[in-house]
Amino acid sequence: MLTIQDFVHGRDFTGINPATGGDHNNLVDLAAPHADSASEGIGLVIWTIDTALNTPDVPDPTGLGAGKWKRYLWLRIPFQGIPLPPTLTPLLYGWNDAGLSIPTYLKWIQIVSDTASLQTQINNIVNQIGTIQSTAVNAQTIANQANTTAGIANTNSQNALTQVAAATNTANAAKTEADQAIAGVNTLTTDLNTLQQQVSTIVQTSIPTVTNIQRACVILSEIANAGNDLAAAVAGSNLRTINQKDYDPQNLITLNAGKMTFNLAGTYRIRATVPIVYIYPGSGHDSLTAQSYIKRDSDSGSFITSTSIWLQAPSANNIITGFMTLDGVITVTAAQVWRLDTHCSESGLGLLGQHAQDGVHFPPATHEVFTVIEIQQLQ
Repeated sequence: MLTIQDFVHGRDFTGINPATGGDHNNLVDLAAPHADSASEGIGLVIWTIDTALNTPDVPDPTGLGAGKWKRYLWLRIPFQGIPLPPTLTPLLYGWNDAGLSIPTYLKWIQIVSDTASLQTQINNIVNQIGTIQSTAVNAQTIANQANTTAGIANTNSQNALTQVAAATNTANAAKTEADQAIAGVNTLTTDLNTLQQQVSTIVQTSIPTVTNIQRACVILSEIANAGNDLAAAVAGSNLRTINQKDYDPQNLITLNAGKMTFNLAGTYRIRATVPIVYIYPGSGHDSLTAQSYIKRDSDSGSFITSTSIWLQAPSANNIITGFMTLDGVITVTAAQVWRLDTHCSESGLGLLGQHAQDGVHFPPATHEVFTVIEIQQLQ
């Protein structure tokens, strides 16, 4: 059974005399919400503001000393800078250890409102209104018929006064019933409008709707003039000069000095095919190893690693071409610069790319294509 105690004091003053200022501070600093058991207890509310557009500051209860956060509610306030997000409505989450942990939200699960029961009530009221309106129409018809009968009886003769009185009474009774039915319709209409406003408020404040989601795609390449090779590979890091945008309708990427600047913050999937050429000199060496990386330019941190490649020449004067493939996800900020590097084991034994056009065996071409990069916006 849950206790009514909200907090466990951080310091027990029993037997402490005198109590120091630090003891009094610890009474508050070390206090924690009361936990009745592993599954029940008292919680608080964690309040955060998104650090950027649709980028939450997610509290992590798995950190040192933060396990008590699992009993808290997390209130997420939308980003308050420019540009403003599509909605300024705060979102509410609860932690569930049985949930599936996802990269951004861990095991925080959003709390949404269920309006199904309200909609059922609205449908029932609409049906009642239809029935009452039908009754009102029938009653009005009866009243009209009674009034007609009374008029005919009055013009025929004095002897019909009794019939006229009876018809008038019938008409009055029908009119009273019609008035009551109309009043009921008006009351139910007012109730219906109130319920519809309540549903509209709940939907707008508790259930965010995502529409017209567009995810951009960018295709980039590393090219050279027809018949030209790329630079010789050196031992260690070699910058791949990404110098052409093949497809970028939303201008997500700016190319400068072979590097990629992301114009919009978000999460992106990057896939690339990267060549390497090994030229065996005939003595001293018989293999070349290489691997490619997507790096953040500001600190050269590697975030995506390609398949590794090992090229071995069977005999002297052989030229062997291999390709590395790279596939992964990065999260970037606006105006952040990234680059593609190829690491090689030896210098002077290979090229970053060798041309395919020799002017004889191929149709004329305007340029050589080496590395190809595809970037897909995820969020």
